[in-house]
Amino acid sequence: MEDNFNQPLDTGLEANNLFATASGFRITPKVRQYWKESADWGIFFSTLGFLYIGMMLLASFFLMLMDGGRAVFTIMTLFLVMPLVWLLFNFSRHTRRAVLYDDAAAAHVGFANLRRLVHLIGLFILVALVLFSSTFFLTLLGLSLRKLN
Repeated sequence: MEDNFNQPLDTGLEANNLFATASGFRITPKVRQYWKESADWGIFFSTLGFLYIGMMLLASFFLMLMDGGRAVFTIMTLFLVMPLVWLLFNFSRHTRRAVLYDDAAAAHVGFANLRRLVHLIGLFILVALVLFSSTFFLTLLGLSLRKLN
């Protein structure tokens, strides 16, 4: 058998399925439907998140007029929420484009954003667990010291 180096790299793969690989991994129509539904729900929830951020910015403006301390806390909370909403929006937008137009690059970007979103949520959960557990143990320590006196 003679090697032909003038052939494209994807020779032998299905021409109409950009998500098929040489290993046999195929994206079925049902999976594509799940991805599209996930992207649609992600767009919905990210839109709600952006509305929430806008309302919180408006509320923080009024809080600054009354009490600056509460406004700072509100703005700090927004800086925690904003990346989550943005990553969800990017995942949804790119995944939707990938499903509608068979765009493998958009699928890559969409799932990279999903990966970042999950990592960030995991980081927030770990920080919250550390804060809650340290508060719990400090409370127990305070109660035990109080009983000794």
